Amino acid sequence: MTVDARANSRAVEPTLNRWLVWLSLAGIIGLNILGSLYWISRNVVLVGRDSGGHLERTLKAAALIEHPTIQTPFRLLTLHDYRPPLLYIATQPFYWLFGKSMDSAQLVNIALYSLVLILTFLLGRKIVGERGALFATLLAGLLPMMPAMSRLFYMEHLLTSMLLLNLLALIRSDGFRDRRWSLVWGVSLGLAMLTKWTTPVYLLLPTLWVLWRADFFSRQWAALRRPRIDWARLGGTFVIAVAITALWYLPNRADAQEMLLGDGMAILWVLLLTALFYVARMESGLLTNVWTGLLLGAAIASLWYFPRIDFLVRLTDVAFGTDRGNQEAVNLLRLENYIRYFRFWVEQQMGPLASLLILPPALWAWFRRLPGWRKARPGVVVLWLTLLSTYILLMFLAQATSRNLVPLVPLVAILLADSLRYYARPLAITFGVIWVAVLGVQWSVYTFDAMAPFQARTAALWTTGDYMAWPATGSTDPGFFIQPAVLAAIGDPEGDPASFGMLVDSREIHRGSFRYMIGAEALNIALTPLSEPETGSWSDMLANQWVLVKDGDPGDIQEPGLSVLARILGGDPLFDLLYDEVARYPLPNGETATLYHRAQGPAHPEKFPVVLIETQGIAEAINKLWSDHATLYLSDADLATWVGIHDLVADGILMPQAPGESVETLLDDSVTGTILAATRYDTAQVQEWLRSNSYFVAEIGDGEFKLSIFGRPDRPLQPLPVQTAWDAVTVTEVRSLSPVAPGEVLPVEMTTTITPGDGVPDELKMSVRLVDANGDAIAQRDVTVADHMSLALLVPPDASPGEYTLGAVLYDPDTLTPIPDAVGAELGALATVEVKD
Repeated sequence: MTVDARANSRAVEPTLNRWLVWLSLAGIIGLNILGSLYWISRNVVLVGRDSGGHLERTLKAAALIEHPTIQTPFRLLTLHDYRPPLLYIATQPFYWLFGKSMDSAQLVNIALYSLVLILTFLLGRKIVGERGALFATLLAGLLPMMPAMSRLFYMEHLLTSMLLLNLLALIRSDGFRDRRWSLVWGVSLGLAMLTKWTTPVYLLLPTLWVLWRADFFSRQWAALRRPRIDWARLGGTFVIAVAITALWYLPNRADAQEMLLGDGMAILWVLLLTALFYVARMESGLLTNVWTGLLLGAAIASLWYFPRIDFLVRLTDVAFGTDRGNQEAVNLLRLENYIRYFRFWVEQQMGPLASLLILPPALWAWFRRLPGWRKARPGVVVLWLTLLSTYILLMFLAQATSRNLVPLVPLVAILLADSLRYYARPLAITFGVIWVAVLGVQWSVYTFDAMAPFQARTAALWTTGDYMAWPATGSTDPGFFIQPAVLAAIGDPEGDPASFGMLVDSREIHRGSFRYMIGAEALNIALTPLSEPETGSWSDMLANQWVLVKDGDPGDIQEPGLSVLARILGGDPLFDLLYDEVARYPLPNGETATLYHRAQGPAHPEKFPVVLIETQGIAEAINKLWSDHATLYLSDADLATWVGIHDLVADGILMPQAPGESVETLLDDSVTGTILAATRYDTAQVQEWLRSNSYFVAEIGDGEFKLSIFGRPDRPLQPLPVQTAWDAVTVTEVRSLSPVAPGEVLPVEMTTTITPGDGVPDELKMSVRLVDANGDAIAQRDVTVADHMSLALLVPPDASPGEYTLGAVLYDPDTLTPIPDAVGAELGALATVEVKD
């Protein structure tokens, strides 16, 4: 071969190698994209509750963009009061291209997955070379949480891509001497903060180390000791900052006034932009580049953090408290705080078998290199400090999830590739092949449904967790996808939205997918999650026209929803009267979901607060008077809803439903005991019927809603010995019941002889009372004295067993002056009544 030929050969070889590297990278990315696209194409069941919330917010962002105004950018960036908006904004191009659907939204994470793999390669190339970077990229793509996050709608891939870009810029900036990479560092920092507020957890230590290594702190201290301010430049940048802030803030001032900082955020933006523009116009250098990048990142992040600064209230509870009762508060004396993320890594990030085969040789290589840590390459130190920063800061937080480790997966993959450099080439290749093989099998296990039986037989070997799911097997079986059928049954009504309460919250069926489909299809349906403590009461449930429940495992339903579900499944009489079963949905796990509909009654009771206030008194009276001896009559479904929404305890309820049913047919002679009749428009008719065959006790309510109390004894009255008499009135006979039970109506029939005399009014009244041993009246009824008197007293349900006195006070109705009995007592004892359970 000639000299020229050898020279040409050497020139072509690097070019061919470079093409092979990039083709290999494309192959790795293509394999992972195809795997995720295959998974998504077969999957219909949304996995993860947070993902449902994220998807719903993408639709809110889309709605803002569809009707743009000058306020749209501000409202888009401040879309949610707790979640930064970047993922929701990044999803919009995929909606424009492919339409609004969960699959379209998921494409953003597949695109970000590709970006993560590219950035893994670029970062790895600076640390372990191109071949090592290719191997690290392959490992990163196969480690299970990476493909999982591309198939589920979470923020982790967007956060990971921004963090990788930030670390790459941190290394490439040459200690912030390179201005362009310093700006990239700042932009990626701001975008990462707009993705998730956990960003500083990952970047704190590596950034501080690079600054320390670049001698930033001593230089900054020296600069502070000799400050030099260009007042002309400062004035110019202040004017520019004011102009930009005015253009951004003034059109949105009405919205900003409803936020915590109000006009204060405009002042903060002016100060921040003034500092940014002032520093940016200075000559490139270490201090200038650091502050330009930092202020640029802060300016980008401030677009959400200034308006939504009150997110810190919720964040404090999430980070250190119980997150509204969903977790244990932080406790640094608990061992779990220090080991949980190691456990997350083995169980969910790598898997037991992969951990056993990968970690020992890698750890040994790292351990053997430990004595030379002072000579470690800067890139390797940055990666290790990122891992250390994450571990230390997460250790102090109450909130814990394996998703917090996802941004570390590419870094660990690079360090794993670096660990193989310790071994001889044949052994390193052997380890590499074994690692890729076991991770490849694990990747296949959760990518293809056909691998589910294999996973079941060897479950102890593979990763587990909420995010490990097949596309259409187990918890993602299409049989769980009942959302289209349920929403079709509810329909899309005109006018007021259909109220739909969900008393289902399981891994397979939860409100997230329902809300997304309602939003995507613009259905006129208002969904209420009855599984949450704040919205799960009986009143919340009864306010809905449609209710979905499921038997079997209640999943994550919390109290009071659990009790409401038990009442419904146990056959609550009011629910059975008001709601009709519309459809049953048999589920693959043997459970059944059931959709109920309340066709009558108010669709949205909360819109009529006056009626709710009026009926609350009726409901409270029913609950106070209720006992095992009572029957509740509700005159119609409308009234039943208004009264029942206040959480009745009644379990014996009658209500006209079928044609021909009325108070006469429902409250015939077979119904005995205490009758509580709640009425609205037909009070007179109901009372007339009951007065003709029952004992009237009292009427409650001074508005259109009434509660009438009657008694119908199940046994004949018996004569009781009469114990007293008055000069003007002699009680000759008392007929009543003894014993009587708490909650029963005590009928009283009295025959009297009236003796007219001087000073005796023409009309007398008698206050008949049931008095306990302490002399306290527990029931009372006033009647006009006549030859024959018929009345009834309600024995309170909480009355204690024992002997009670049936007594009476005779009085002048004009002056209300009591008339003593023959022995001078104001309260005359008529008879003794025993109260017995």
